[in-house]
Amino acid sequence: MEQVFTTKTYIHGQNYTEVPRSISIWITDYNVFDEGPFHEIAKIKRDYENIVLTDKLELHYIQLPKFRKKCKRISSKLEEWLSFIKYDNMEELHMIKNEKIKKAEEELEYLTGDEEAKRLAYLREKAIRDEYNSNSMARKKGIEEGEQKSRKKIAKKMLEKGNTIDEIIELTELKKEEIEKL
Repeated sequence: MEQVFTTKTYIHGQNYTEVPRSISIWITDYNVFDEGPFHEIAKIKRDYENIVLTDKLELHYIQLPKFRKKCKRISSKLEEWLSFIKYDNMEELHMIKNEKIKKAEEELEYLTGDEEAKRLAYLREKAIRDEYNSNSMARKKGIEEGEQKSRKKIAKKMLEKGNTIDEIIELTELKKEEIEKL
């Protein structure tokens, strides 16, 4: 399963250069700006000498009315997707060779079908989410088990070197009973 969106959490005190990039995409059915192209990118800049302050934040404005006027012939992946989104000309849409758009088109046709088709689509999506969550939980459990095994291994070595049980508990966070079993 392909994951499209990822999120990272900013940790207080984290180095600014490690903060993940954030891109916001606005697709509007009206013109945000009277002048300019259909796709514009806004960045944070200083007034003085127009210097870009960061590459960590971008706002993309895609204005469909300008796209409809400009685009007489599709020449990029963005234009392919916008043709799918505006969905004006079915013949033009069928000529697009992009496999991901073909899949999106099939999904759209499927979802705009009858109530039974919508119910089946919902159940399929739910099964995909459930499988993803199940895999995620299994991964988390595996990590926890690995960490526990590692703590026990460290505790065993500490016992061999003569450390006290209190020292081992402090460093490994194992329970006294677990250490005594080692």
